Amino acid sequence: MTVGVKPRHRIAWLALIPLCSCSFGSANEDEIRASAVYDEVVRWLVDDAGGATPEEPMAVFIEPRGEGSAISLDVQAELIDLTKDIANVRFLDERSEGLIDEDGTVVVKDEGILIRLGPVVEDDSHVLLDVDIWESEDTFREVRFELRRSGRTWSVQGPPDEINS
Repeated sequence: MTVGVKPRHRIAWLALIPLCSCSFGSANEDEIRASAVYDEVVRWLVDDAGGATPEEPMAVFIEPRGEGSAISLDVQAELIDLTKDIANVRFLDERSEGLIDEDGTVVVKDEGILIRLGPVVEDDSHVLLDVDIWESEDTFREVRFELRRSGRTWSVQGPPDEINS
């Protein structure tokens, strides 16, 4: 006995294929926004730390900020691609992956920076993004970036403000 799809049902299924193929493997609007915001912040931080070039990109180690938070794999991949001209972005499972001991002092590997990125919460064309910048041992400097959107482009609005959580 052969089980098949009736012709009229086959047409209905075929009509759904274009809808399904567009939704798998493509970033949604929130992920696109998060990637663009993170891109601007990483660029600002790399520039602030001394800058980088395609020939000498800066190592940037990233953790999500906040207990139980995560940065989606699509956002991670997009951020790595967006910043490849100035940074070697690596997302950490464990903080120790981005740190080394140099003569008894713990430092960020490859003379890079280690940051924790908060979630991107947008109020129309305005974002306040909390970022922790590793300083030593378990000490982070907590800052808040203000970003504004003009069209599809986000830009950092000056140096970040220091915050206390």
